[in-house]
Amino acid sequence: MRESRNLPNTRCVAPLFRDALLLCSLLCALSACQQDTLLLVSISGPPMQNMTAALTIGGKPLDPVQTLSGSETKFALLIPSGKFGSGELRVEGFQGNECVAARGSIPVQITEGEQREVAVEVSALAAHECQVDAATLTDLHGLSDKDIWAVGDFDSVLRWDGRRWNRMPSQPVGFVTGIWAERPDSILLSGGSLQRYDGKSFTPMQDPTTSAFYAVGGVPGSVWAVGALGSIVRYENGMWTDKDSLGQSWSQVLDSEKDPKQDSPILRDIAVTSDGGLWISGDNGILLRWDSANKKWVRVNLNTKDTLRRIAVKNNDAWIGGTSGNLWRLSSGTWVKQTISPAPTSVFDVFVQDSQTVWLAGARGTLMKCTPMDTNSVKCTDRRFTTTNLYALWGSGQGDLWIAGGVRKGDSKLREDNVGYLYHLMP
Repeated sequence: MRESRNLPNTRCVAPLFRDALLLCSLLCALSACQQDTLLLVSISGPPMQNMTAALTIGGKPLDPVQTLSGSETKFALLIPSGKFGSGELRVEGFQGNECVAARGSIPVQITEGEQREVAVEVSALAAHECQVDAATLTDLHGLSDKDIWAVGDFDSVLRWDGRRWNRMPSQPVGFVTGIWAERPDSILLSGGSLQRYDGKSFTPMQDPTTSAFYAVGGVPGSVWAVGALGSIVRYENGMWTDKDSLGQSWSQVLDSEKDPKQDSPILRDIAVTSDGGLWISGDNGILLRWDSANKKWVRVNLNTKDTLRRIAVKNNDAWIGGTSGNLWRLSSGTWVKQTISPAPTSVFDVFVQDSQTVWLAGARGTLMKCTPMDTNSVKCTDRRFTTTNLYALWGSGQGDLWIAGGVRKGDSKLREDNVGYLYHLMP
């Protein structure tokens, strides 16, 4: 595409297009020119702040992508000489940021020298799609609706600035599994090592173990990290320690439970309730509670072997999701297993939006909006919009929901076979 020719925005598009075609043909006849290949495009659908139009012919994109204002619903695309055959015209709409809010496409057959009208109907997406340069994303945490972090495979660390997701120029060392944002100049990462972002760069933090870590979090003055082989470390007095003041290990996982070949059991999450309650969850149904009186972690029996991947907390309302599709809620100090209708096949993350709304995410695009019915049951609505595995949820408190996930192709270890996705579900 060498250029585009914008036409006036008007309801009388068809007559104008016909007049344009007649005028172009007449000028070519008078000057004996070779008539250009021209698509006169009409767009319909919900109003957008701006749009893009991209044409592919024979599977190859033609540059440049045409950028339009929301009012430019009629425009012309000039096709370069020699470009013809079967193709597709795709139009995408945006609402104040760089995430796709609406999309429409049509097949086109380009014949050299032909000039004709085409119409594209654009439809709003169930969730806005954000284009990111990342592998599979596994965790989200934010400080505000304009300062959100996402992390995942192959050193994927992204930051949302209110308009776009930016890949951080100073990347951490090693894979990243979890993130905890305390303030803009203090972001902690877990993964192959524990790292801290000070507002400028990432710095590895020394810890007394050789374990990989899967989660980091807590409250200022009481920050913990958990991971492989039941590892638990605490950050205090400027350093990480895996033992209490008496030299006893923080971990409550027995040696007989450990399988070094599999790094199991893995402790996968840590959460804090507003009353100061600390909880850790992990593989094989492991759940730990911080005993503040005796300053140690104690086991809580949920009578399950499920992988408890995530703990979600809003004030004192706490939930745990299991990868086999199980869900528990903390009620009067006791974890109560929930009856879910309809039942999901997996729960990778839980997000508590308010007292009446809990979101569940899981494999193959599982996304459910649930309402607690009583102390032991929830009724859910299926909000699935993709087949991508969804691993992490986060909301700013304004009714919106960020969703992170990705696709890993089989057992491939290649970066190009591992693609991350970020979606934004609006109120």
